[in-house]
Amino acid sequence: KFSAVLRVMELDKMDENDWKYHGEGNKSLVVSHVQLSRVLRLLKYPAEDSENPPQTAEQAFSQIQNIVDFSSNVMCSLLGDKFVHSGEVVKLPLEFVRQLSIKIQHHRPVWRCDKVMDIYSGCALCLPNLTSPLLHSPTRTPPLCIEIK
Repeated sequence: KFSAVLRVMELDKMDENDWKYHGEGNKSLVVSHVQLSRVLRLLKYPAEDSENPPQTAEQAFSQIQNIVDFSSNVMCSLLGDKFVHSGEVVKLPLEFVRQLSIKIQHHRPVWRCDKVMDIYSGCALCLPNLTSPLLHSPTRTPPLCIEIK
């Protein structure tokens, strides 16, 4: 379902200027595309590990794939496909990820900067941007989004 979107995004020609800081939690950081209704969720780790990433690219991919699998296999069966967006693991060009990290750094809250964005694996979770007004029909009620931890 995301393959058409990934072709539109042209992973090999990604530009950090097409993305903006959206928000972050303890373990991941989210950027949103300025035109397409998509977000990328990237992993974070402690700043003191910035020179030596705590996991390999394969481990990062596996960690994100586990999120997708849990969403697809557990949450979809509980809530239904209509209400769960599992996303897809994507492999991004490392130079894009590094430039994106530099670009968004000054937008991050100071108290979140004890962790850094994973710039070594190139792995991210691509999801629809459920906060985007482009998705909402004026005849329907606004969506309710809930993060279940």
